[in-house]
Amino acid sequence: MEKVDDDGMRRMLLLIICALCLTGCFGGEGAEVQTAQPTLKSIEIDQPSDQPSDQPSDQPIDQPIDQPIDQPKESALSDPSSSNDENLESSVEIVNEQEASATNFDTLKEIMGLNKEQVIEKLGQSYTKYVGSDLQPGKGLLYEQLGLSIIFDEKTGRIETIYCNELVDIAGVNLGMEPNGIIQLLGNGVTHIRTGDKPSYELSYNFGQFFVRFTAKDEESPTTRLELQRNNAYDASIASRAAFKPDLKHIQAIVNLDREPVIEQLGMDYSLFYYNGDTHFGSGIYYQQFGIDIVFDDSGDRIETIFCDEGSADINGAKLGMTVPEVREILGEGELIDHTLDPEWYPPNYSLVYDIGNITVRFGMEDREGPTDDLHIYRNTEGNFYDSDSNQIKPIAYTLDFNKIKEFLSLAQEQVIEKLGEEYWEYLKDAGVFERGYGLFYERYGMILVYDFSKLNSIFCRENVEINGAKLGMTFSEIQHFLGTEGVVDQVKTESDLDPPYYRLTYTYDDFTISFAAYEKDGKTVEVKIQSKEAIEREANYD
Repeated sequence: MEKVDDDGMRRMLLLIICALCLTGCFGGEGAEVQTAQPTLKSIEIDQPSDQPSDQPSDQPIDQPIDQPIDQPKESALSDPSSSNDENLESSVEIVNEQEASATNFDTLKEIMGLNKEQVIEKLGQSYTKYVGSDLQPGKGLLYEQLGLSIIFDEKTGRIETIYCNELVDIAGVNLGMEPNGIIQLLGNGVTHIRTGDKPSYELSYNFGQFFVRFTAKDEESPTTRLELQRNNAYDASIASRAAFKPDLKHIQAIVNLDREPVIEQLGMDYSLFYYNGDTHFGSGIYYQQFGIDIVFDDSGDRIETIFCDEGSADINGAKLGMTVPEVREILGEGELIDHTLDPEWYPPNYSLVYDIGNITVRFGMEDREGPTDDLHIYRNTEGNFYDSDSNQIKPIAYTLDFNKIKEFLSLAQEQVIEKLGEEYWEYLKDAGVFERGYGLFYERYGMILVYDFSKLNSIFCRENVEINGAKLGMTFSEIQHFLGTEGVVDQVKTESDLDPPYYRLTYTYDDFTISFAAYEKDGKTVEVKIQSKEAIEREANYD
């Protein structure tokens, strides 16, 4: 063996030592070298400036933690019982390419009274820290995908202000609309014009618990700011809301109130609506739990009309869905208005109207004595929408005997006009169950003559017409007293499941029939119909 000099030996020992050191430092025993993964903290730290951090200030920002980004560390937000504000502030979910989604008014109402923890529990963790500007001051949470910047009150911890962008929808109203368009949907709010170096036009609406405020350069410019601000003067009275019932007493109590005290009494659980239909029109708020739509006048604050759902409002026991006789039995005769005389009128065909203290109650129906189809309550004002003097039924006594019936059934339309005169209304009713058809209405004589093409089909008689003593409004028993017991009583099922079946008492004679209809077997009659046998045969052939 060749002798190694001292210098060579030293070099060999150094190499062996270095090799051993390197092996121990980088995994030993051949272990694979691992590289630290990027983590939540290495991407973003949302640490509040006014609270102490969990780690020293000189800690490197890119120091890794145990959880990799594709397996986020479970934060205090996942535990509803945790209230560690430091954990709340520093826990930020990384959202990649998340699509924006519109926020509606119901969502804003739900979160308006919440604190930070409750908001995050409701809306999720896809937020970033919000630091405001001169135009939108405050600190809070930014939910960019929802279009919300939420500011919290430093003392109470509850939401103080919500700034909204174009994604937020308030009953069809969005940021960027001009004030006139907003007023068309929400009504007239409170306006405030600021002058000076930065002039602006503000339009505000009071929704009880909070204000909705739009800001524009002027009243003809698009709005540039939309915010909701908590109403610090609002006192949500749970006892008052629990005490409200949609009955006559409570409706009369609220009908003269403005929007804010109405919401204080009935609560925030409502939705906004805008109607422009046949029977409902205007803008207001809908309380599903009470079954009422409250419509405000042009000022946007004063109650004008209350629309009632079926089975909701109780007017001293009278309710929507009852028949006219049932309503009258409770509230009295009222005023019956015939809208079929007005060619421009929309449904319903008839109204039964009552003035009760500070309100006008109007039941609407397709048939004069039939079930009520809608119930509207109006604040009593001069020039009420329903003019009870317009188209009011004015009965005039008239008698029909069998000879007159035969004569009318034999006449053509021109001959009828020659006999009764030209003081008639053109009659058209194609909805409901009773008195349907097209023809002539002689109000003076209380007769509706319905034609099938050019031939007379039926004659409907009103209360002022007597047929051998029998007339509309009598019971079957009373009619049988005048016309005898030969009539046949049948139960008739209507074409629509929405209309209840009814009973018909029919008397058959040589040339015609006279029938009386009632909802009860011996209830008050709601229709008197005279029909020729020829017309009955024509109808049978059509079927």
